[in-house]
Amino acid sequence: MINSSFPEVNTKAYKLLLLFVFCLISTLKGQDDQQGLLLAPAKSGGLWGFINPSGNWVIAPQYGEANNFHDNVAEVVQYTNDDIKNGFIDKNNNWVIQLPEFNFSHFSEGRLAFLENGLYGFMDSVGKKVIPAQFRFCSNFENGKAMVVFKSGKAGYINREKKLLISPRWDTAFNFQENFAITGKKTMDGKFLYGVIDKTGNTLVPYQYSWITNFSEEKAFANQGGVYENGRINGGTWMIINMKELTILPLKDTTLIVEIDNYNEAYSNLLKFKNDVAWFPGRVNGEILYGLINPSGKWVVRPTYKVVNKINEGLTAIFINGRMGFIDLKGKEIIPCKFESAGAFHNNLAWFKEGKKYGFINKNGEVVIPPKFEDVRDFMLVK
Repeated sequence: MINSSFPEVNTKAYKLLLLFVFCLISTLKGQDDQQGLLLAPAKSGGLWGFINPSGNWVIAPQYGEANNFHDNVAEVVQYTNDDIKNGFIDKNNNWVIQLPEFNFSHFSEGRLAFLENGLYGFMDSVGKKVIPAQFRFCSNFENGKAMVVFKSGKAGYINREKKLLISPRWDTAFNFQENFAITGKKTMDGKFLYGVIDKTGNTLVPYQYSWITNFSEEKAFANQGGVYENGRINGGTWMIINMKELTILPLKDTTLIVEIDNYNEAYSNLLKFKNDVAWFPGRVNGEILYGLINPSGKWVVRPTYKVVNKINEGLTAIFINGRMGFIDLKGKEIIPCKFESAGAFHNNLAWFKEGKKYGFINKNGEVVIPPKFEDVRDFMLVK
Protein backbone atom coordinates (compact mmCIF):
# COMPACT_ATOMS: atom_id res chain seq x y z
CA MET A 1 0.00 0.00 0.00
CA ILE A 2 1.25 3.44 -0.86
CA ASN A 3 1.72 5.65 2.17
CA SER A 4 0.03 8.94 1.22
CA SER A 5 1.02 10.75 4.40
CA PHE A 6 3.75 13.41 4.33
CA PRO A 7 6.88 13.05 6.47
CA GLU A 8 6.95 15.10 9.63
CA VAL A 9 8.50 18.52 9.13
CA ASN A 10 11.03 19.87 11.60
CA THR A 11 9.30 23.20 12.15
CA LYS A 12 12.22 24.79 13.99
CA ALA A 13 14.73 23.83 11.30
CA TYR A 14 12.37 25.05 8.57
CA LYS A 15 11.98 28.44 10.24
CA LEU A 16 15.75 28.75 10.62
CA LEU A 17 16.18 27.96 6.92
CA LEU A 18 13.65 30.63 5.93
CA LEU A 19 15.38 33.14 8.21
CA PHE A 20 18.75 32.34 6.61
CA VAL A 21 17.36 32.78 3.08
CA PHE A 22 15.70 36.07 4.05
CA CYS A 23 18.94 37.39 5.58
CA LEU A 24 20.91 36.33 2.49
CA ILE A 25 18.51 38.12 0.13
CA SER A 26 18.52 41.22 2.33
CA THR A 27 22.33 41.23 2.42
CA LEU A 28 22.62 40.90 -1.35
CA LYS A 29 20.04 43.63 -1.87
CA GLY A 30 21.85 45.84 0.63
CA GLN A 31 25.12 45.30 -1.23
CA ASP A 32 23.41 46.19 -4.50
CA ASP A 33 21.91 49.33 -2.96
CA GLN A 34 25.29 50.27 -1.51
CA GLN A 35 27.16 49.69 -4.76
CA GLY A 36 24.44 51.36 -6.80
CA LEU A 37 23.15 50.93 -10.33
CA LEU A 38 24.73 51.77 -13.65
CA LEU A 39 22.31 53.85 -15.72
CA ALA A 40 22.67 55.62 -19.05
CA PRO A 41 20.23 57.95 -20.82
CA ALA A 42 18.97 56.44 -24.09
CA LYS A 43 16.57 57.70 -26.73
CA SER A 44 13.96 55.62 -28.53
CA GLY A 45 10.87 56.70 -30.43
CA GLY A 46 11.86 60.32 -29.94
CA LEU A 47 11.81 60.07 -26.14
CA TRP A 48 14.51 59.60 -23.51
CA GLY A 49 14.62 56.99 -20.76
CA PHE A 50 17.37 55.18 -18.85
CA ILE A 51 18.86 51.74 -19.52
CA ASN A 52 21.04 49.31 -17.55
CA PRO A 53 24.21 47.60 -18.88
CA SER A 54 22.05 44.81 -20.35
CA GLY A 55 20.30 47.35 -22.54
CA ASN A 56 16.99 46.95 -20.72
CA TRP A 57 14.84 49.89 -19.75
CA VAL A 58 14.96 50.80 -16.06
CA ILE A 59 13.05 54.02 -16.72
CA ALA A 60 10.93 53.75 -19.86
CA PRO A 61 11.26 56.42 -22.59
CA GLN A 62 9.05 59.35 -21.58
CA TYR A 63 11.20 62.49 -21.52
CA GLY A 64 11.90 65.11 -24.16
CA GLU A 65 15.40 65.65 -22.74
CA ALA A 66 17.52 63.74 -20.23
CA ASN A 67 21.00 64.27 -18.83
CA ASN A 68 23.33 61.90 -17.01
CA PHE A 69 22.91 61.16 -13.32
CA HIS A 70 25.09 63.31 -11.05
CA ASP A 71 24.86 63.19 -7.27
CA ASN A 72 22.21 60.46 -7.76
CA VAL A 73 19.74 62.66 -9.66
CA ALA A 74 19.27 63.36 -13.37
CA GLU A 75 17.82 66.41 -15.03
CA VAL A 76 14.89 65.72 -17.36
CA VAL A 77 12.14 67.59 -19.21
CA GLN A 78 8.73 66.08 -19.84
CA TYR A 79 6.10 67.31 -22.29
CA THR A 80 2.52 66.50 -21.28
CA ASN A 81 -0.74 67.99 -22.60
CA ASP A 82 0.82 71.23 -23.81
CA ASP A 83 2.64 71.54 -20.49
CA ILE A 84 6.37 71.33 -19.81
CA LYS A 85 7.71 69.76 -16.63
CA ASN A 86 11.39 70.39 -15.82
CA GLY A 87 13.47 69.13 -12.94
CA PHE A 88 15.36 66.20 -11.47
CA ILE A 89 14.41 62.56 -10.92
CA ASP A 90 15.99 59.78 -8.85
CA LYS A 91 16.78 56.22 -9.98
CA ASN A 92 13.21 55.15 -9.17
CA ASN A 93 11.82 57.80 -11.54
CA ASN A 94 10.49 59.89 -8.67
CA TRP A 95 10.54 63.66 -9.15
CA VAL A 96 12.91 65.15 -6.58
CA ILE A 97 12.93 68.78 -7.69
CA GLN A 98 10.86 70.71 -10.21
CA LEU A 99 12.31 73.76 -11.97
CA PRO A 100 10.70 76.53 -14.03
CA GLU A 101 12.90 75.66 -17.03
CA PHE A 102 15.48 73.14 -18.24
CA ASN A 103 18.70 74.07 -16.47
CA PHE A 104 21.30 72.27 -18.63
CA SER A 105 23.29 71.77 -15.44
CA HIS A 106 23.81 69.12 -12.80
CA PHE A 107 24.24 68.72 -9.08
CA SER A 108 27.79 68.79 -7.77
CA GLU A 109 28.67 68.24 -4.12
CA GLY A 110 25.00 68.56 -3.19
CA ARG A 111 24.48 71.96 -4.80
CA LEU A 112 22.83 73.10 -8.02
CA ALA A 113 23.23 76.54 -9.57
CA PHE A 114 19.98 78.25 -10.52
CA LEU A 115 19.17 81.47 -12.38
CA GLU A 116 16.61 83.94 -11.03
CA ASN A 117 16.01 87.45 -12.35
CA GLY A 118 19.34 87.41 -14.13
CA LEU A 119 21.38 86.38 -11.08
CA TYR A 120 22.73 83.02 -9.90
CA GLY A 121 22.35 81.21 -6.60
CA PHE A 122 22.47 77.62 -5.33
CA MET A 123 19.85 75.14 -4.15
CA ASP A 124 20.30 71.91 -2.19
CA SER A 125 19.25 68.37 -3.13
CA VAL A 126 15.61 68.93 -2.14
CA GLY A 127 15.26 72.22 -4.01
CA LYS A 128 15.72 74.62 -1.09
CA LYS A 129 17.48 77.83 -2.13
CA VAL A 130 20.32 77.76 0.37
CA ILE A 131 22.31 80.53 -1.33
CA PRO A 132 20.02 83.26 -2.73
CA ALA A 133 20.45 84.48 -6.30
CA GLN A 134 22.99 87.29 -6.08
CA PHE A 135 25.88 86.47 -8.43
CA ARG A 136 26.40 87.54 -12.05
CA PHE A 137 27.92 84.15 -12.84
CA CYS A 138 29.03 81.01 -11.03
CA SER A 139 30.62 77.60 -11.51
CA ASN A 140 29.67 74.24 -10.02
CA PHE A 141 31.11 73.28 -6.64
CA GLU A 142 34.35 71.31 -6.83
CA ASN A 143 36.64 70.49 -3.95
CA GLY A 144 34.34 72.37 -1.59
CA LYS A 145 34.51 75.67 -3.51
CA ALA A 146 32.59 77.45 -6.24
CA MET A 147 33.77 80.39 -8.29
CA VAL A 148 31.27 83.26 -8.21
CA VAL A 149 31.23 86.63 -9.95
CA PHE A 150 29.89 89.38 -7.71
CA LYS A 151 27.86 92.37 -8.90
CA SER A 152 31.11 94.33 -8.94
CA GLY A 153 32.26 92.10 -11.80
CA LYS A 154 35.09 90.58 -9.76
CA ALA A 155 35.41 86.83 -9.18
CA GLY A 156 36.02 85.10 -5.85
CA TYR A 157 35.22 81.78 -4.16
CA ILE A 158 32.61 80.62 -1.64
CA ASN A 159 31.87 77.34 0.16
CA ARG A 160 28.60 75.37 0.23
CA GLU A 161 27.30 77.48 3.14
CA LYS A 162 27.96 80.76 1.27
CA LYS A 163 30.96 81.63 3.41
CA LEU A 164 33.42 83.77 1.47
CA LEU A 165 36.65 81.77 1.22
CA ILE A 166 38.62 83.98 -1.16
CA SER A 167 37.62 87.62 -1.63
CA PRO A 168 36.69 88.79 -5.17
CA ARG A 169 39.65 90.32 -6.92
CA TRP A 170 39.94 88.75 -10.40
CA ASP A 171 38.38 89.67 -13.73
CA THR A 172 37.87 86.00 -14.59
CA ALA A 173 38.42 82.71 -12.78
CA PHE A 174 37.84 78.96 -13.01
CA ASN A 175 37.10 76.08 -10.65
CA PHE A 176 39.65 74.69 -8.25
CA GLN A 177 41.29 71.53 -9.53
CA GLU A 178 43.54 69.66 -7.10
CA ASN A 179 44.06 72.68 -4.82
CA PHE A 180 44.86 75.00 -7.74
CA ALA A 181 42.72 77.44 -9.71
CA ILE A 182 43.29 79.47 -12.86
CA THR A 183 42.48 83.16 -12.48
CA GLY A 184 42.83 86.05 -14.91
CA LYS A 185 43.38 89.79 -14.95
CA LYS A 186 42.32 92.13 -17.72
CA THR A 187 45.02 94.20 -19.38
CA MET A 188 44.73 97.78 -20.66
CA ASP A 189 44.04 96.53 -24.20
CA GLY A 190 41.11 94.39 -23.03
CA LYS A 191 42.90 91.05 -23.18
CA PHE A 192 43.43 88.63 -20.29
CA LEU A 193 46.59 87.30 -18.69
CA TYR A 194 46.29 84.18 -16.54
CA GLY A 195 48.03 82.88 -13.43
CA VAL A 196 47.55 80.20 -10.77
CA ILE A 197 46.42 80.59 -7.15
CA ASP A 198 46.33 78.22 -4.18
CA LYS A 199 43.31 77.47 -1.98
CA THR A 200 43.89 80.61 0.10
CA GLY A 201 44.14 82.93 -2.92
CA ASN A 202 47.92 83.34 -2.93
CA THR A 203 49.52 83.65 -6.37
CA LEU A 204 51.65 80.62 -7.26
CA VAL A 205 52.19 81.32 -10.97
CA PRO A 206 52.36 84.99 -12.09
CA TYR A 207 49.92 86.55 -14.55
CA GLN A 208 51.88 86.29 -17.77
CA TYR A 209 50.11 83.60 -19.81
CA SER A 210 47.63 83.92 -22.67
CA TRP A 211 45.93 80.73 -21.47
CA ILE A 212 46.27 78.00 -18.86
CA THR A 213 44.27 74.77 -19.02
CA ASN A 214 42.61 73.23 -15.98
CA PHE A 215 44.91 71.19 -13.74
CA SER A 216 44.98 67.41 -13.78
CA GLU A 217 47.49 65.30 -11.87
CA GLU A 218 48.97 68.64 -10.67
CA LYS A 219 49.88 69.61 -14.23
CA ALA A 220 48.51 72.07 -16.77
CA PHE A 221 49.39 73.38 -20.22
CA ALA A 222 50.08 77.11 -20.54
CA ASN A 223 50.64 79.42 -23.50
CA GLN A 224 52.73 82.59 -23.40
CA GLY A 225 52.57 85.17 -26.16
CA GLY A 226 49.84 83.56 -28.21
CA VAL A 227 46.69 85.28 -29.44
CA TYR A 228 43.31 84.07 -28.18
CA GLU A 229 40.52 84.30 -30.76
CA ASN A 230 37.24 82.39 -31.09
CA GLY A 231 38.21 79.59 -28.75
CA ARG A 232 41.70 79.16 -30.19
CA ILE A 233 45.24 80.11 -29.21
CA ASN A 234 47.34 80.99 -32.24
CA GLY A 235 51.12 80.97 -31.90
CA GLY A 236 53.10 81.76 -28.77
CA THR A 237 55.08 79.27 -26.71
CA TRP A 238 53.38 76.32 -25.05
CA MET A 239 54.71 74.87 -21.82
CA ILE A 240 53.83 72.40 -19.09
CA ILE A 241 53.32 73.74 -15.56
CA ASN A 242 54.13 70.98 -13.07
CA MET A 243 53.06 71.99 -9.56
CA LYS A 244 54.31 68.72 -8.08
CA GLU A 245 57.84 69.30 -9.35
CA LEU A 246 57.52 73.12 -9.23
CA THR A 247 58.76 73.38 -12.82
CA ILE A 248 57.65 75.12 -16.02
CA LEU A 249 58.82 73.26 -19.13
CA PRO A 250 58.69 75.03 -22.55
CA LEU A 251 57.65 72.80 -25.46
CA LYS A 252 59.49 72.86 -28.76
CA ASP A 253 56.70 73.55 -31.26
CA THR A 254 55.59 77.19 -31.02
CA THR A 255 53.58 77.47 -34.24
CA LEU A 256 50.44 75.67 -33.18
CA ILE A 257 46.82 76.70 -33.42
CA VAL A 258 45.23 74.98 -30.43
CA GLU A 259 41.51 74.63 -29.69
CA ILE A 260 41.05 75.53 -26.02
CA ASP A 261 38.12 76.12 -23.69
CA ASN A 262 38.16 75.34 -19.96
CA TYR A 263 34.35 75.32 -19.98
CA ASN A 264 34.04 72.99 -23.01
CA GLU A 265 34.68 69.37 -22.08
CA ALA A 266 35.40 68.39 -25.68
CA TYR A 267 38.55 70.56 -25.70
CA SER A 268 39.52 70.81 -22.03
CA ASN A 269 39.72 67.02 -21.72
CA LEU A 270 42.22 66.71 -24.57
CA LEU A 271 44.88 68.90 -22.98
CA LYS A 272 44.53 67.03 -19.70
CA PHE A 273 46.94 64.57 -18.09
CA LYS A 274 45.67 61.09 -17.25
CA ASN A 275 48.18 58.48 -16.07
CA ASP A 276 51.00 60.88 -17.00
CA VAL A 277 50.02 61.36 -20.65
CA ALA A 278 47.86 63.93 -22.42
CA TRP A 279 46.64 64.55 -25.94
CA PHE A 280 48.46 67.52 -27.42
CA PRO A 281 48.68 68.79 -31.01
CA GLY A 282 51.85 68.81 -33.07
CA ARG A 283 52.63 69.97 -36.59
CA VAL A 284 53.49 67.22 -39.09
CA ASN A 285 54.28 68.26 -42.69
CA GLY A 286 52.25 71.42 -42.21
CA GLU A 287 49.28 69.54 -40.75
CA ILE A 288 48.22 69.70 -37.10
CA LEU A 289 47.72 66.23 -35.61
CA TYR A 290 47.27 64.93 -32.06
CA GLY A 291 49.74 62.76 -30.16
CA LEU A 292 50.26 61.66 -26.56
CA ILE A 293 52.82 63.69 -24.63
CA ASN A 294 54.29 63.06 -21.17
CA PRO A 295 55.15 65.60 -18.42
CA SER A 296 58.73 65.77 -19.72
CA GLY A 297 57.49 67.10 -23.04
CA LYS A 298 58.37 63.90 -24.90
CA TRP A 299 56.02 62.16 -27.31
CA VAL A 300 54.82 58.78 -26.07
CA VAL A 301 52.76 58.54 -29.26
CA ARG A 302 53.88 60.94 -31.97
CA PRO A 303 51.24 63.24 -33.52
CA THR A 304 49.29 60.92 -35.81
CA TYR A 305 45.57 61.52 -35.45
CA LYS A 306 43.25 64.27 -36.66
CA VAL A 307 40.43 63.30 -34.32
CA VAL A 308 40.77 61.83 -30.82
CA ASN A 309 38.62 61.51 -27.71
CA LYS A 310 39.43 62.03 -24.05
CA ILE A 311 41.52 59.55 -22.07
CA ASN A 312 39.47 57.53 -19.60
CA GLU A 313 39.97 54.21 -17.82
CA GLY A 314 43.28 53.60 -19.57
CA LEU A 315 41.96 53.82 -23.14
CA THR A 316 41.31 56.58 -25.65
CA ALA A 317 39.41 56.67 -28.93
CA ILE A 318 41.15 57.52 -32.22
CA PHE A 319 39.93 58.15 -35.77
CA ILE A 320 41.60 56.49 -38.78
CA ASN A 321 40.28 56.29 -42.34
CA GLY A 322 36.80 57.30 -41.35
CA ARG A 323 36.44 54.81 -38.49
CA MET A 324 37.04 54.95 -34.74
CA GLY A 325 38.75 52.48 -32.41
CA PHE A 326 40.75 52.54 -29.19
CA ILE A 327 44.42 52.52 -28.19
CA ASP A 328 46.08 52.25 -24.80
CA LEU A 329 48.27 54.98 -23.38
CA LYS A 330 51.36 53.60 -25.11
CA GLY A 331 49.72 53.72 -28.52
CA LYS A 332 48.95 50.00 -28.83
CA GLU A 333 45.75 49.21 -30.69
CA ILE A 334 43.30 47.56 -28.30
CA ILE A 335 40.07 47.80 -30.29
CA PRO A 336 40.38 48.10 -34.10
CA CYS A 337 39.00 51.16 -35.87
CA LYS A 338 35.69 49.70 -37.01
CA PHE A 339 33.08 52.07 -35.59
CA GLU A 340 31.51 55.05 -37.28
CA SER A 341 31.87 56.99 -34.02
CA ALA A 342 32.68 56.17 -30.39
CA GLY A 343 32.79 57.82 -26.98
CA ALA A 344 35.05 57.41 -23.97
CA PHE A 345 34.84 54.50 -21.55
CA HIS A 346 32.84 55.04 -18.38
CA ASN A 347 32.38 52.17 -15.94
CA ASN A 348 33.95 49.79 -18.51
CA LEU A 349 31.45 50.64 -21.25
CA ALA A 350 31.68 53.02 -24.21
CA TRP A 351 28.98 54.00 -26.67
CA PHE A 352 29.44 53.52 -30.41
CA LYS A 353 27.44 54.53 -33.47
CA GLU A 354 26.63 52.56 -36.59
CA GLY A 355 24.36 54.14 -39.17
CA LYS A 356 21.80 56.12 -37.23
CA LYS A 357 21.80 53.90 -34.13
CA TYR A 358 23.84 53.75 -30.92
CA GLY A 359 24.95 50.83 -28.77
CA PHE A 360 27.70 49.97 -26.26
CA ILE A 361 30.91 47.94 -26.26
CA ASN A 362 33.16 46.61 -23.50
CA LYS A 363 36.95 46.97 -23.29
CA ASN A 364 37.44 43.86 -25.43
CA GLY A 365 35.57 45.58 -28.24
CA GLU A 366 32.64 43.21 -27.85
CA VAL A 367 29.16 44.58 -28.48
CA VAL A 368 27.25 44.24 -25.20
CA ILE A 369 24.28 46.37 -26.25
CA PRO A 370 23.46 46.27 -29.99
CA PRO A 371 22.99 49.59 -31.81
CA LYS A 372 19.25 50.13 -31.42
CA PHE A 373 18.91 53.56 -29.82
CA GLU A 374 18.52 56.95 -31.51
CA ASP A 375 20.97 58.52 -29.07
CA VAL A 376 22.70 57.63 -25.80
CA ARG A 377 24.92 59.12 -23.11
CA ASP A 378 27.47 57.57 -20.76
CA PHE A 379 26.81 55.05 -18.00
CA MET A 380 27.02 56.55 -14.52
CA LEU A 381 26.86 54.93 -11.08
CA VAL A 382 23.68 55.84 -9.22
CA LYS A 383 23.07 55.04 -5.55
